[in-house]
Amino acid sequence: MKTLPLIVACLLVSIEHRAQNVLLSENFTTYEATAGTAPAGWFFSSHASYTSTTNSGPSGPNSYKFGATNTEVITAEFPEIADSVIFWIKGVSTDSLSSFLIEQYNKSALTWDTLTLILPISKTGTVYRFALDSGTSQLKFTYFKSVGNLAFDDFSVTTNNTADFTAPVITLIGPAAMTAFTDTVFNDPGATAMDNVDGDISGKIVRTGFIKSDSVGTYTLFYNVSDLAGNPAQEVTRIVTIIDSDTIPPVIILNGTAPYSMTVGGSYLESGATAFDNVDGDLTSSISISGSVDSSQTGIYQISYSVTDNSGNTATIIREVHVYSQPGLSCAYPFFSEYIDPVSGNSKVIEIYNPTGFNINMSEYSLHKFTNGATSSTVQNLDGILQAGGTYIICHDLADTTVLVMANLKSSFFSFNGDDGLMLMKGSDTLDIFGRIGQDPGASWANSDSTITTANMTLRRKASVTFGVINNPSAFDPSAQWFPFDAADFSGLGNHTMDTCDFSTNMKNDLAVAENNFYLFPNPAINYLSFTSSNTDDNISGFEIIDISGHVIVKEKINFTKNINFQKVNIQNIKPGFYFLNLTTENKKAKQQYYKFIVIR
Repeated sequence: MKTLPLIVACLLVSIEHRAQNVLLSENFTTYEATAGTAPAGWFFSSHASYTSTTNSGPSGPNSYKFGATNTEVITAEFPEIADSVIFWIKGVSTDSLSSFLIEQYNKSALTWDTLTLILPISKTGTVYRFALDSGTSQLKFTYFKSVGNLAFDDFSVTTNNTADFTAPVITLIGPAAMTAFTDTVFNDPGATAMDNVDGDISGKIVRTGFIKSDSVGTYTLFYNVSDLAGNPAQEVTRIVTIIDSDTIPPVIILNGTAPYSMTVGGSYLESGATAFDNVDGDLTSSISISGSVDSSQTGIYQISYSVTDNSGNTATIIREVHVYSQPGLSCAYPFFSEYIDPVSGNSKVIEIYNPTGFNINMSEYSLHKFTNGATSSTVQNLDGILQAGGTYIICHDLADTTVLVMANLKSSFFSFNGDDGLMLMKGSDTLDIFGRIGQDPGASWANSDSTITTANMTLRRKASVTFGVINNPSAFDPSAQWFPFDAADFSGLGNHTMDTCDFSTNMKNDLAVAENNFYLFPNPAINYLSFTSSNTDDNISGFEIIDISGHVIVKEKINFTKNINFQKVNIQNIKPGFYFLNLTTENKKAKQQYYKFIVIR
């Protein structure tokens, strides 16, 4: 090791106004004092950092902290054309005996040589610059601690050498993965290459690799280029798959929400879709859309999207459009079914029940919290699927383990108390309110004798409640719709019970529906469903009852030669919900099929 004169301090007073090429720099912005966040290629004998501007360089918060004696930092390797090193250091409670050693590594000689020793270390942030010996490719910094620590920041290695050491960049034209057919010529779209000095050098790209167009398989093409200074670009590859024939249909992706939900009287807004084929590329403009939505009638409607590629492969996807009743109608929307506010701890819980016959996409819903009588809320957006007839449990993320394993959503949002109002919304529609928005009741809302209260108690919705409170009440008495249980009683979660829905407020009872040439009654139906043709020449030859997911629940053929045009079906074993009736009739001329939306309760 060479020995150089002790340097007491070398303060950077001025820097020559020449072009400086930065070969390596680090300001420790992303360093979090762990091995996983260490700069690439750097070595730290121990990990520590300062995060305040007080102990960081001009670049801002975060610096490396030399906190123990003999702590070493070795930089990543840099080009041997380097001629200067610049860095910022500051002694934090150091004394006159603490020192900082800088060594430089000569890659050709394989030796570490002393560059300088800083003693004492300034307690005010100071920028240093030192000239490097020719052939230096790495630096080592060692802190010899007497007392205190050392902050290290804003490191860079520069050169006045104007030589080109920046590699060109190759960019593929077209996709990185392509497909072609056997016994055809694969036309490679190629690639481009740009260099910071030489400009466009696309013509110098060398492509290697091969494709056997007569053999099914996967092949790789390699693209390489170097600039005039000899800097090689990072290699780029393209995967080419040779197949016998195009048997792969396009892929259609729906834009917007699927399923799409709306209320009666609303407007269905078509969001469209995109289509891409493995051979033909973008087929979005070729998509055919069919189907319609009757926004005046509740039900499930289907919009079909179809596209065919040049090889005749067809893809089809369906968007379901759910038309619901307006909020406040029996069994039309989810509502709060359980509320838990424990005496202590974070096991706050809200349960939401789905009384409908539909699975519900909860990403369309949100929970609002009104704290201490506030009229503005904090909002928790929901997600996931709430099954038909199922529950959706939301709790604090520090809740009891019993609750956490059941929860659909965990969030620190659930730090409510007995005097905080809650509201469930779908878009701009209010579906249910717990408490009274805008009122601070003190510790809680309670009934007249305070035996039922919203604080330190578990409340479960009465089975007779089939829809939520959609208007802010003038007063809130929890006993009106809720039963009380001990605080932190989790035994009822996930098992809400509700009485039979009153669909009479939701849907007209079709006692005489003459559309589509047949009558259906009653609708909604209990135990039995009857239907008959309005044309005496028609005979009912078969029917199906189909659930909203498309599964056939009941299917029966009828011998129409018996001149049957009336049928009564036992539906006692069918779960209450929403269904479609597919009725087939036959006469002397033709067979016809009719569909009708029905409700079974």
